[in-house]
Amino acid sequence: MGSLQLSGKEFCRSGSNKSTPRMSWLSSLGLTPQLWAGMEEIKPSIEVALKLADDLGVTLDYLLGKSDNMVLDKKNLQRLHDIENLSDEDKSNIFDTIDNLINAAKLKNIAAL
Repeated sequence: MGSLQLSGKEFCRSGSNKSTPRMSWLSSLGLTPQLWAGMEEIKPSIEVALKLADDLGVTLDYLLGKSDNMVLDKKNLQRLHDIENLSDEDKSNIFDTIDNLINAAKLKNIAAL
């Protein structure tokens, strides 16, 4: 199975949000305290990286330092999945409506300044 390069700094920052004691959490992932203490860069398997993201409630992109969006909003992702199953015309209408609402909200925020 492939491996991913995960920044230790991002991993440590994400791990600091975990309510379970860090060492027992690492142990449940099959990682040692020594690896945690000396971690600069690790190359976990895809399975471990996915479990880390799921346990932390963050996106895999966030763990990899590819995104500033830490939280995965499953409700919105489900909405996007549902939209993808619609006809092209319906998708276009929905996204046009969303774009218009976003633009209106931005203009409202600008006007409030």
